[in-house]
Amino acid sequence: DIRAQAEAGFPLMSERLRAMLSGYTQGYNHYLEVTPVSQQDPRCAGQPWLQPISEVDMVTFAVGIALLPGAGQFLAPLFVAALTCLSRQWKVRPHWSINQRDWIYDR
Repeated sequence: DIRAQAEAGFPLMSERLRAMLSGYTQGYNHYLEVTPVSQQDPRCAGQPWLQPISEVDMVTFAVGIALLPGAGQFLAPLFVAALTCLSRQWKVRPHWSINQRDWIYDR
């Protein structure tokens, strides 16, 4: 069960990764809370699946993608791309540390 894997794995993640997931979910949920349906993308606005999310929802999604045949090879580049976009705003350079098994942020 992918959801069970995500629930079990979330507490084991690094503090930085949990913080990143928490920040994303808080921002996403805040957007849903303050943005009227009339101002949301019409392809999504009012759809029953457009709901607040949790950090475990994000991990469930990532694990699900990683388990797709062949998709696992793209999981790290997707996170790097997202972090690279954010790094422009935050003025940091993220990279994966194999030794520390965590993201490193150079300023």
